[in-house]
Amino acid sequence: MKMLLVATLLSAMCGPAQAQVYKCKQPDGSTVFADAPCAAGAKPIDVSPASGSAPGDAAHQGNSAPGARRMPTRNEQADIAVRRRLLQNDIDLQERRIAATIDEMNAKLAELRNRKRYANNNLAGATWEQSISEEMSATSAGYETELKGMRDELARLRQMRDRVGQQ
Repeated sequence: MKMLLVATLLSAMCGPAQAQVYKCKQPDGSTVFADAPCAAGAKPIDVSPASGSAPGDAAHQGNSAPGARRMPTRNEQADIAVRRRLLQNDIDLQERRIAATIDEMNAKLAELRNRKRYANNNLAGATWEQSISEEMSATSAGYETELKGMRDELARLRQMRDRVGQQ
């Protein structure tokens, strides 16, 4: 057990092993690397560990600087495109719903205006005209409340679409 502890401590204290490496040009034009000079023109080269990152490191993937954004992969780009398209479809649907609701509101108001034209020019007609005016006002208020909610939902969908892929 003591031997294992001593061996572990000794291996921990040892630095990385370094040897001199020489780069030599062969007569046929090829380059050879050796641990001893292979010719008079052999040049020693530095083989210390690289200070960069290995291919699997986060730094190698473009995350070396704090706050740096890495580029999405093809699959991630396709996923972003699909999510954007789905959100755009929801936006288009919501815009059609808003247009249909506005058309419905305008049709009801036109019907009420038409009924108002037939009010007689007497006390009963004036009372009926007032009643129709109040109904028109309530109809407009009800539809405007509904349209506000629909427009808020449309704005939320647009924000979501614009944020897709920006994380």
